[in-house]
Amino acid sequence: MPNQPATGPSFPVLPALDLDHHAPRCHPLGIDRQVNGQCLSSNFGYKWKSGLAARPHGNSRGVSVENETARLVLRRPTLADVPALFEFLGDADAMRYTHVDASLRQCRRRIAAHERRRRGDGYAPWTIVTKADGRIIGWGGLYVDPFDPGWGVEIGYSFHPAAWGQGYASELTATCTDIADNVLGLPEVRAFPRPENVGSRRVLEKAGFEVVRFVPEMERFLYRRARREERTTA
Repeated sequence: MPNQPATGPSFPVLPALDLDHHAPRCHPLGIDRQVNGQCLSSNFGYKWKSGLAARPHGNSRGVSVENETARLVLRRPTLADVPALFEFLGDADAMRYTHVDASLRQCRRRIAAHERRRRGDGYAPWTIVTKADGRIIGWGGLYVDPFDPGWGVEIGYSFHPAAWGQGYASELTATCTDIADNVLGLPEVRAFPRPENVGSRRVLEKAGFEVVRFVPEMERFLYRRARREERTTA
């Protein structure tokens, strides 16, 4: 993919969600689920490496707008990012475990919906950029699903196929769980992978997530990770 600018215009404030009636109810981070023919999103993302501190570009909830891992820059999406993100968010094969955006416009609107949640929650998926060459390779992080918020805080991600198999998902997940534990103080974070999404399930398990149960109506596993302090004192 071509290099993308690290900064650019932010997503505009839109009235309500400004989404089409056919807009996806599932996130692009690799773990959508279907109930009664509707897509309920759930994905899981991955954070920074242990020992790396967030940059001090914070918001009212204390979550940095931009973070770094050993190899990645995690920053708030801009409008200029959308074409590069659509390269994989609109790729049916890359998104085979979750929703695929049908158009650039739909991709932009879904990201904008998450950005509206960021203003209230203080966190939402980041644009994921390589430090080495400035390429946009993914989108993911902690979020509350703007299309189905009843599931609480989830972790999710999607990566360009060229970035698969290089450990970026685990690197992102480590950052997300660190922020969930030490910045937000969340009691738990959830994820809903498909049974056949073995790679993502391994990443979750490596990060301390445990299977709660299989949800047959969703055809997904419910994974849960309790806050580190709760797990050690239980």
